[in-house]
Amino acid sequence: MKKFVFIILAVCILFAPAASVDASSRKIKEEIVFAQSADLTTMNPCYGTQERAFSLTNHMYDTLLTYDSDMKVQFALAESYEWLDDLRLQFNLRKNVKFHNGDVLTAKDVVFTFEQRAIRGGGFTTYIDVNKLEIVDDNTLIVHFSTPHPSFIYQLTDPGWGIMPKDYFEAHGAEYFASHPIGCGPYKMKEYVTGDHYTLERFDDYWGGPAKTKYLTMKIVPEAGQRTILLETGGIDVAYEIPYIDIDKIKDNPDLQFLSTPSMKIVMFYVNTQSSTPLKNKLVRQAMEYAIDKQLIVDSLLYGYGKVAYAVVPDVAIEYKEVKVPHVYNLEKAKALMAEAGYPDGFETEIWTSAIQDYSELSQIVQDQLADINIKAKVLVQDANTIDSRLNAGDEYGMSLHFYSCNSGHVEFTLSNILPTGMLRNSSRFSNADYDEAYYKWLVTTDEAERDVLLTRMFEIQNEETPVIPIYNEIKVLGATKNIEGIQLSRIGAHEYQNAVVYVE
Repeated sequence: MKKFVFIILAVCILFAPAASVDASSRKIKEEIVFAQSADLTTMNPCYGTQERAFSLTNHMYDTLLTYDSDMKVQFALAESYEWLDDLRLQFNLRKNVKFHNGDVLTAKDVVFTFEQRAIRGGGFTTYIDVNKLEIVDDNTLIVHFSTPHPSFIYQLTDPGWGIMPKDYFEAHGAEYFASHPIGCGPYKMKEYVTGDHYTLERFDDYWGGPAKTKYLTMKIVPEAGQRTILLETGGIDVAYEIPYIDIDKIKDNPDLQFLSTPSMKIVMFYVNTQSSTPLKNKLVRQAMEYAIDKQLIVDSLLYGYGKVAYAVVPDVAIEYKEVKVPHVYNLEKAKALMAEAGYPDGFETEIWTSAIQDYSELSQIVQDQLADINIKAKVLVQDANTIDSRLNAGDEYGMSLHFYSCNSGHVEFTLSNILPTGMLRNSSRFSNADYDEAYYKWLVTTDEAERDVLLTRMFEIQNEETPVIPIYNEIKVLGATKNIEGIQLSRIGAHEYQNAVVYVE
């Protein structure tokens, strides 16, 4: 592998002050309040990997590397890195970075965090080819790989790789740490009430300079319409996951602003490829995808705030490959495939979905569209945790509606977890020797041209076998007070407030 030494790039802030009045003379609020739908289950970044968690914890922890709003890799706790050869990756850490308790970040904390990720396990592949972590000195470490892993650096941008303090964690234990977190991010924990709110306080010794606003509070407001009402009445400054039906109302309100950004999230149906029903036939699965009018779903359910998807990763992901012959809505083609497969009269199956309104409505739309090719699909609404438990237990099912967010921004994050044989998130129970061979070769190949050939083959197999039916790539939509400036929007929902302020009129 060619050796590179990377220099620090500047982070781009989405919303720079636009007012003609001198910003330094304007009074700012002491606190920014945003609201989201769901509570956290832990503040340990290794385990709190859902968007609802890192929307908060990304302010408490920093990773070695990060992204700017245009998905370009930036340095964070690492001030540089260098591939010494195909199997050794050296990181040089920033000096004198402090954790919230005053401890100074060293290479031992990075190694400890890597080890915690390995303990987490669960079928994730981002760590398995690391065979040694060498501490050169307090600010230098070398990652040794058993096989090449050229896309490894992208994994380290995932908020789940937030660096934790070894001494503090080991002194207090994992359970205590999960509710009393210490990181080296721009904000530190002040207080929280589970299920209600979490308030962070500015960390004045932050290596990147103090945040512009003293307090940052996240409120838990499950009902989407209520978040809009709180925004309209001044109860919050930013509302996440606003109802699509409220977007025009927010746009028309002179006191508010509408914000949006592409996302890394794909909403998709897993299809049970090991089913005892006709779903085991790839022609049937292809027919199902041809029978689903995805553009109609985007236009009617999302009010146009989404993009039709034909792959399990969004087209903004690094190394994305376009599907050459996508299964675009074609009812006659779908019927012909059903006849070719030997099922012109269809069959019965189930669609598992959670109670989230958009997902239950989506399932009902797909139920109606599958009826056009004589597939009678019963929609079964279950708790999301129940669905996951049943899938992991190997229960018989037909289709199951889920989403997957490519948190690292690189296609490997998704492809490693949901399509190779035996992976935890391979809920379609897909097993294809050609796919596995291409995947494992691609994972260790450093030649760009060869990687391109292998990855293209993987996308073609996914399209041909249709173990998953992607529906749409979500666009993240937010409502905010007109007086807020400086938010850096994130494609994985980890919106940053370090440089944000709310001006007082």
